[in-house]
Amino acid sequence: MSQKFTFLFAPFDGLIGHVNVAIGIAQQLQSRGHKIVFAIPSSWNGKLEALGFTEHTLHETKEFVSHEQWVERLKYLAPVFNMSPLQKLEYFEVSSRKKFVEDAKNRDAHFRRIMAEVKPDVVIVDTIIQCPALVDNGKGSRTTLPKFAATMYLN
Repeated sequence: MSQKFTFLFAPFDGLIGHVNVAIGIAQQLQSRGHKIVFAIPSSWNGKLEALGFTEHTLHETKEFVSHEQWVERLKYLAPVFNMSPLQKLEYFEVSSRKKFVEDAKNRDAHFRRIMAEVKPDVVIVDTIIQCPALVDNGKGSRTTLPKFAATMYLN
């Protein structure tokens, strides 16, 4: 039998589209005998366990963005969707990069705790800026497979 791994999924802000993509990948890995763990906001509590996955709740603070706040952000960004690809890149780079970096810094301690508890073999990140804890857990020994969510905004 082949080697089994523990995969930690960190879908972008727990948004339903990002989580659904991760679930599809996770189900395939789980069917091959791998352990699947999700680092997820409390709004998902119990939903992923019902699918046979382990959940580790991100301790939410005011820094975490709710689903409702994301809806408002997307409404604000609606004009961006009609821009040319180059205009989108310029707008997105200026307006959002700082916020993504701040979010990553705010979540780093949460992910360090989860990394220490889970000790994953592979981390699958679905975000633009990864928290340092998800990349190397301070040891430089983790593998990260990023899937960049930016394409959602840029296409």
